[in-house]
Amino acid sequence: MPSRRKKWTEAEERTLIDKYGEMVSDGTLAKMKTREKKFKPIACYVNSVHHVQDPIAYRWQWSWKDVSTKVQNMRHQYLLVKQKIKKQQTRRWC
Repeated sequence: MPSRRKKWTEAEERTLIDKYGEMVSDGTLAKMKTREKKFKPIACYVNSVHHVQDPIAYRWQWSWKDVSTKVQNMRHQYLLVKQKIKKQQTRRWC
């Protein structure tokens, strides 16, 4: 029985990261005031690139809340990884 839990594929994650980065760098994200307005265009873009093109391989349609949560989790994971790297480097030099 297939998993009922929504899971991001690597391709969807890459698309999300690319689109988010593009919107941050061109200033679009900063202009939008609410989380819904910030993340809805990203969700629509990811869905149009993946789910609309191949609904069997990409089963889930992502909402703006899904995208917001994913970005928040990825940021948190990135910070944890960064901290671990810093700790390892300081231990080596001590």
